[in-house]
Amino acid sequence: MAVPGAVGLDGPLAGRVGDYARASRSAATWRAYDADLRHFRSWCEGRPVPLVAVPASAVTVAGYITELADAGYAPSTIRRRLAAISVAHQLAHAENPTGSAEVSAVWNGIRRSRGVRPARKAALDTTLLSRVVSGLDDSQLADVRDRALLLVGFAGCLRRSELVGLDTADLVETDDGLVVTVRRSKTDQESAGAQVGLAYGSYRPTCPVRAWRGWVAAAAAAGTPSA
Repeated sequence: MAVPGAVGLDGPLAGRVGDYARASRSAATWRAYDADLRHFRSWCEGRPVPLVAVPASAVTVAGYITELADAGYAPSTIRRRLAAISVAHQLAHAENPTGSAEVSAVWNGIRRSRGVRPARKAALDTTLLSRVVSGLDDSQLADVRDRALLLVGFAGCLRRSELVGLDTADLVETDDGLVVTVRRSKTDQESAGAQVGLAYGSYRPTCPVRAWRGWVAAAAAAGTPSA
């Protein structure tokens, strides 16, 4: 899927315009949109009377998502396909069929008849966390690291992507504990950043601050970077 261009600009500037346009969504999102749009184009071309994918009519898109639903596609997948079709029409400066009354009615019907309640995972609680970290061996550097990751992540309510994105400089010790700087998260696409304070835990084995200090000291002693 082509991102917005910059007709009339010189080569380097046009390239930078394209770079920023691509940065408006993640690379994974663009790849998913490309795959979804290829599927839609293939469906259009495979009809007894081939249909135009871009610009598509509202009836074409309504028929497409109807067949997706009948084939057992999850509502989340159909929603993403609609998003890809919408973006493709926006980039082509074409009338967007996904917002039409026909498509909206079919999509709402799919959600009502085929929507499923998302399966919720059991949250990790302090009892289970204590059991997990109690099995770690403080004589093993990897276990010391894993203890710090688990406890800092749990105490800071950090997502996996936020946790693995931390550098040593992002954790600063204070008199009260740690200040963790989360530079970017799933809900912070503009990288404004956020700071999370972690206090000392009342139970030493599950204290995130002590676990972090232990990892920094162990990594230094082993000559291993702690970041």
